[in-house]
Amino acid sequence: PEKTYDDFIEDLPKNDVRYAIFHHEYFLEDESYRNKFIFITWAPDEAPIRQKMLIASNKRTVKNYFPGIAPEIACVDS
Repeated sequence: PEKTYDDFIEDLPKNDVRYAIFHHEYFLEDESYRNKFIFITWAPDEAPIRQKMLIASNKRTVKNYFPGIAPEIACVDS
């Protein structure tokens, strides 16, 4: 929990694909606390084409194991 989003980005491999879930915590202007779990698909340009195709085709199946995760982000570069 003490790591930041920047730490998370630094841990992503530069030439391989990953699914990830990031726990985002934030405060609104009225100082009320919010948090969301964000589903991230990581497929950098340097990753093998076959791996990128597999991660894309299986994304929905993997995401369905985590109900309640609304935001979804597809990343190809940090």
